[in-house]
Amino acid sequence: MIALLGALFLLFGFVFFLKLLRLIENSREVLLLSRQALSIIQNTALSDDQKEAAMQSCAKRLFVLFFILAIGLVAALFVPLGILWMADQFGLISLKDVIALALSWEFLVGSTVVLIVAVKVIGLRSK
Repeated sequence: MIALLGALFLLFGFVFFLKLLRLIENSREVLLLSRQALSIIQNTALSDDQKEAAMQSCAKRLFVLFFILAIGLVAALFVPLGILWMADQFGLISLKDVIALALSWEFLVGSTVVLIVAVKVIGLRSK
């Protein structure tokens, strides 16, 4: 039972940090910028100099977003994991058991179903 609580903490902690750090919104911005860059390249009304300036602007923002997403994803995973590690050090839980449960197919399927229902019913998605 303690391992299940730890696995749920890991899952919901990850989701909490995804929302807190706006990683979903930033991922969507990456997609929009990629589409924008493609439309710039295909735009025959723009000169090569205009295309280059527009592409450099997109590239700079994509570069920044890469680091925001990379650091944010590391934080979203390792902050909850670090808390569980500390609880393991104090003998409150077994981190090995929590990770084994969190990686089991039963937990992965169950948590995926719960998250899909939460997104559809509660509107958990980012706006």
